[in-house]
Amino acid sequence: MTRKLIVALCLILASVYLTVRGPSQETYLPSSSLVYRLKITTEVDNILATYVARAIAMAEREGARLIIAEINTPGGEMGGMWKISDSLVSSLVSSKIPTVAWVNKNGASAGAMITYACKYIVMAPGSTFGACVPVTLIPMEGPKPLPEKYVSYTLNQIRSVATATGHSADIAAAMVDQDIELTFSDIIPPARLEKLRRILRQWDEATPEEQAEFKWFLDSSGELPEEKRDELRDFLVEGAKIIEKGKILTLDTDKAFLLNVAIGKAATLGEIFDLKEIRELNLGRPLVKTVNWSWSELAARFLSMPLVSSLLLIGGIVGIATELKVPGFGFPGILGISCIVLLFFGNFAAGAAQWTDLILFGLGVAFLLIEIFVIPGFGFMGIFGIMLIVVSIFMMLLKSPGPDLPASREDVLRVIRAMSASIIAAAVLIYILFQFLSPRMPLFGRLVLASSQRAQEGYTAGDKFAAQADQLLGKVGVARSMLRPAGKAVFEGKLFDVVTEGDIIEKESKIEIIEVRGNRIVVQKVKES
Repeated sequence: MTRKLIVALCLILASVYLTVRGPSQETYLPSSSLVYRLKITTEVDNILATYVARAIAMAEREGARLIIAEINTPGGEMGGMWKISDSLVSSLVSSKIPTVAWVNKNGASAGAMITYACKYIVMAPGSTFGACVPVTLIPMEGPKPLPEKYVSYTLNQIRSVATATGHSADIAAAMVDQDIELTFSDIIPPARLEKLRRILRQWDEATPEEQAEFKWFLDSSGELPEEKRDELRDFLVEGAKIIEKGKILTLDTDKAFLLNVAIGKAATLGEIFDLKEIRELNLGRPLVKTVNWSWSELAARFLSMPLVSSLLLIGGIVGIATELKVPGFGFPGILGISCIVLLFFGNFAAGAAQWTDLILFGLGVAFLLIEIFVIPGFGFMGIFGIMLIVVSIFMMLLKSPGPDLPASREDVLRVIRAMSASIIAAAVLIYILFQFLSPRMPLFGRLVLASSQRAQEGYTAGDKFAAQADQLLGKVGVARSMLRPAGKAVFEGKLFDVVTEGDIIEKESKIEIIEVRGNRIVVQKVKES
């Protein structure tokens, strides 16, 4: 009896499940249409490209039926622009997931390329996008157009992207090339253009279906004001230009609709789903999932900021330089290495640093450590290690504008200026630390001779040997520890703290006192005859 009851319950549950589920897996419940929303609302860079690629991968993995990219950006780096555009086009072509570019106020420069990388373009009221000319920022001068080869490359790319997503390649090209001139009659078919002119001339006699051609221009009361009609007539008069030669195209909301670049207007996310083309996707009641930035992406964005990168570079130089002047290995070395590691982490996560940069940096650090801990003195290994570190940091900071484009001369000069400023700032800071702050700071106390030493440990008081400076000069003794450059030495059976002029002297070497200043004893290695 129990078994029959269980079987009956199972049959009932199965029937209910099949009834609700539908006859096939292609039938979606109204609430089962997953829509992913990406927010491209910051400056375009490699970190943003990483975020977009991760979000698209999640959408593909979870079976999303639509991707909406909200765009409100002033532009940014070319490298990030290429990566984001490629991710969006690849998702549309390979995964067949429709994409919507919702231009919510601003889609300038790199934002225009990203907009064209989506299948559908939707404009928020009062929005614009365009002006995708590749430029570089020159300090004290502002933006400067890149050479012709960069413009030509960008022109070909935006044409290719627009064609792949079903948009007008000519309109897209006019956003890059100032030599392109377009009229409305070049883009709108003559029959449709004449129809639009007639409807505007005879607005009061036009049918509701004809007036619907201008539905996106209606005001809040559903009317097309006379001043708006006059403006539209000016757009559509014979020979009216979309863009004149010598200028770069930027489309506002009105022109984007007239030219069929945008499919509609949406002030809110919900209004996008009311558009005809989006309704035809049969999304039902879509479940919208907004993808936020991960903690690692936020950290990488912060660490790769120019100011933060410069501060990390300064901290790395100061820490490593201090460690070279301090015996043993302590806080300065840890601080310096930590700053450089954070510098590389931020730029590597941002896509600016490559594995070759990390390898060069690792080799440089290895040579430097060998010089510090294995080979006495400071010679070829240390110099070569520092050179590798400098080269790796330079290559990391020098970002390529595109996948097949070398860095421009302006970008090279920009990185050189940034690194030079960081090195100069680090040098000034090192000088201040060693000349003025080191006697007062516990961190640097081991760089100078202590003001008091215990006699039972074999030390001679600083004031006594300072008073006998003439007797100490020229004395020859033995280093009791490696001098890097500070350490301990024995002269006539007495133990002293000493420092070299910067040389590293190995333990048990014969040394000579060449200067006594206050409680500071300066020594040098005795040359073997």
